Amino acid sequence: MEDTKQPASLKRLYLTIDDFPTAASEDMLDFLVQKDIQPLIFCIGNTLQHQKRLAVKALSMGFILGNHSFAHQHFSKLSTKEALDDIAIADGLLEEIHAEAGVVWEKKFFRFPYGDKGDGRRGRIFTRSFFPWKKIKKNAIQERLAELGYAVPELPSITYAYYNQKLLQDKDLHWTMDVMEWCLKSDEGMFGIRTEGDVLQRLFSRNPFDCRGAVPEAQYGMLYSDSGEIVLMHDCEKTFATFKEVINEIHSEGYTFSGF
Repeated sequence: MEDTKQPASLKRLYLTIDDFPTAASEDMLDFLVQKDIQPLIFCIGNTLQHQKRLAVKALSMGFILGNHSFAHQHFSKLSTKEALDDIAIADGLLEEIHAEAGVVWEKKFFRFPYGDKGDGRRGRIFTRSFFPWKKIKKNAIQERLAELGYAVPELPSITYAYYNQKLLQDKDLHWTMDVMEWCLKSDEGMFGIRTEGDVLQRLFSRNPFDCRGAVPEAQYGMLYSDSGEIVLMHDCEKTFATFKEVINEIHSEGYTFSGF
């Protein structure tokens, strides 16, 4: 890790977890309770429909569930109708699960698979779109999210200009810090991340590589900005050991996670 650190007290971290549910979900929920962390958990509909019990358990434990689409596809590859239908099917499923759990679905959050808003950039939000006509589809999707009651939570500790001036204008919840532990799903790794040590080194490095493109901030990341962070991790059996180690390391550095 780098020697020069930003005081941990300046940072507020918000944990978001994508791709629930999996074979690791039950152990993950228990681990999060043990650590007293209340994350926002984004659910994939086509797996959720076969694992409703886990979702009901998560709600009974006080966790917040969000919509991560039904089929987890790149929205840039979908037609407008396909995109709108995908969101609505997952929305209906989550509505049913909340009713079964006896929990009112007051806070509705949506996250696009791969951060792909359907505008042709496939999640590379810091690059210029070469498909300006796809903004029509993006706008239609955002309008549908608004109609269904999705919104972005107020997180005043997030002070990145790109987040507040651009991403906050949409109805889907993006992230500011991708842990990229998902690279370990591949035996060969990805983007030079092949081991748990690589994940941790990147996490605490200065201006770490970002799959979204060049981040338009002079400083960002866990240690080197005053902004809070919306942290992205994943529910995955293969990377669950690293998931736990990342959380433990973040705590050991003096950071804590806030609730939504």
